[in-house]
Amino acid sequence: MKALLEELIAYADRAVGNVTNRTIGDRLRKIARTYGPTNPVGDDDAKTGAPGTYRPVGKTCPLSCTHHPENDGTCYALFHNVNRHQRRAIVDVDAALRSASVAIVWAVATDRVARLQVSGDKGRTLTEARPYIDGLIAIGEQVRAHYGQDTDCAWSYTALPNSPMLRTALTLLRARAGIHVRQSAHNGHNGAIVYPHATIDKLPCPANYRDASALPLKCPAQRTKNAVDCQTCKACWTRPHRVIVFDPHGPRKRLATETATA
Repeated sequence: MKALLEELIAYADRAVGNVTNRTIGDRLRKIARTYGPTNPVGDDDAKTGAPGTYRPVGKTCPLSCTHHPENDGTCYALFHNVNRHQRRAIVDVDAALRSASVAIVWAVATDRVARLQVSGDKGRTLTEARPYIDGLIAIGEQVRAHYGQDTDCAWSYTALPNSPMLRTALTLLRARAGIHVRQSAHNGHNGAIVYPHATIDKLPCPANYRDASALPLKCPAQRTKNAVDCQTCKACWTRPHRVIVFDPHGPRKRLATETATA
């Protein structure tokens, strides 16, 4: 992966300011594919405003996730464009890391932060996820060595069950690699949950509640119909003390609402 990153960074440094972001992405994907299978990686999402990667839904997701296809099946990645991308993705860790390399270099070189795993998760268990997590740390460290040790490289979410070992892994990702991962369905520090914005006053206080600074935060991109995108907001990777609340959405919005408020 080190040689791939070196080639990606070298191209990005030459290309930024000379060609469009889309052209940069096209070239970076082609470079990555010469090293082996690469999962889908794309740009121009109105909400994220940055390159995103995709993993297969279900095959890389913990069964404990409420939205898993084998549970309520409300995961938004099972529908529309995201579904088309995740269906092309494979479980292979190296394929996922190649796409992460493309997304991170592409984003950082163009002054953004990448969105990893628009679909899928890091693995079905923490043990299964460790090779991917270790690979992400190596990518982040190499990118930071080139662009700056305080560089924010990427953000993501995981539905892996909360545990001291998981929190340690996420701390390492943040501190060493500049990759920020929120805990899905966790109403506490560094959490992200699905809950109707209209009735957020009924949401139980988060586990880390201290004062108003720790209150849940409605996703600004959703509240403004993407007039404020993730790159403008930055809350998901700069405000771990706030629980980010996403309004139920997608074709199964009603079912997602019922699940969230049950």
